[in-house]
Amino acid sequence: MKLFFRHLKQSALLLSSFILVVAFQNCGKAGFDSASSDDTETVTDADGDEVSSDLVLKYGSSKALLVHNIPFAFTTTFDTISYNSCADSKLSGQTAYYSLKAGAYSNSGVSLNSDFFDYMNTNFKPVYPETALSSLVLKEYLDDSPQNAGAIATMAIRKPASLAVVYTQNSSVTLESDVISMVDSLTDPLISESFITQGTTARYFPFSSQSKTVEAVMRFNTSEALQDEYREYLSASAAVLTLSYLPQTYTTAAELRSASTVTSPSVAYGRGYKLSFAPAVPTSGATPYSSNPNNSLDSVIEYDLSGAVSTKTTWDCSRKYKVVLAEDAATTTSGGYCPRHTWSELSNASIRSEMEIVRRVLPANQWEVNVSYGCVYPTGSVSCYDEEKILNTETTSDTTDYYPIVEYDLTQPCFRENGNNAEPSRCLQYVTICTRP
Repeated sequence: MKLFFRHLKQSALLLSSFILVVAFQNCGKAGFDSASSDDTETVTDADGDEVSSDLVLKYGSSKALLVHNIPFAFTTTFDTISYNSCADSKLSGQTAYYSLKAGAYSNSGVSLNSDFFDYMNTNFKPVYPETALSSLVLKEYLDDSPQNAGAIATMAIRKPASLAVVYTQNSSVTLESDVISMVDSLTDPLISESFITQGTTARYFPFSSQSKTVEAVMRFNTSEALQDEYREYLSASAAVLTLSYLPQTYTTAAELRSASTVTSPSVAYGRGYKLSFAPAVPTSGATPYSSNPNNSLDSVIEYDLSGAVSTKTTWDCSRKYKVVLAEDAATTTSGGYCPRHTWSELSNASIRSEMEIVRRVLPANQWEVNVSYGCVYPTGSVSCYDEEKILNTETTSDTTDYYPIVEYDLTQPCFRENGNNAEPSRCLQYVTICTRP
């Protein structure tokens, strides 16, 4: 009898263990079946767009839809735009010379907008014991968001009414020539680490394999005719300088991110900069001679390309530096005169402050600068001007008497390849530096 009860007890234990195992397996199977069904479900947003199956597989249908709807997050701005009017075929490939240079050097750069943080804090909860979404979580959601994934900031000159149309010097739009990229993908965790905290604006990205700063340079300076063409389009509002974003996948570099579904939208994510040009005005305030080209950047008006914000920002374009011939820099005979700053002058705080702004676009290894005289000249051997001396045979037979190469007096007639070409002395060129207030 004792033996019977012992076996009965053992049998009861085995039976109860079996029941628990079967119950656990059934519960587990039910759970997995539910996840599998959820993973293969087709999910669409309010506009009928299908949510990526990869997102559904990773997050499940409900959370995948939230990730799919994360709004465009980036605000990228410039604080300096400079125009260099020097133009000649010999300037091709010369890094010291540019047409347009724009960058974030002091009070601008890349940040995440408030719409992004408001959406994230409303729709996603921090993982206990955290009281706020961690930077790791934010970076992962940002990189998975279709609106943001793989975004690369770019600068280009586009048609305002049809922003996918890019002005180009060739038959096709070329990346890094007509559309200039800046930094790596902004959703790369190594890049977004620099601005993932709300209220932080980043200008330097140490882990970027491309440019480590928000800076872009465009060159259309191989002839005065080409410079004139770009200036005319920009001044007439037929073209606008843009800071926009490449899509994650694109067929041509002309494409840009936009909330619009049309092929060539009139709105997009990013900033637009309306540029206008005019002749430089003599320091005396006199009217410049009519042959002087519209070769100084006269104004910059910044606006939101998406149209979400109607406010426009007018920049300060008062910094206009004449480009002097190197051989005229140390003499007043020709009117060029652009001496180097002395150490004593550079100890002046206002001169140093102005020099800091100029050096953003004209580095010391390429340009000499005198901010007091408002002049610059290149340190290299390649000049802004065609320096072929023209013999002044009209006034003298002396073979050593030449016309000056550059006419520094803006009230006097001057030579233009793409305009008045009857005068021997070349028109004065300028570097204009505009800054965001």
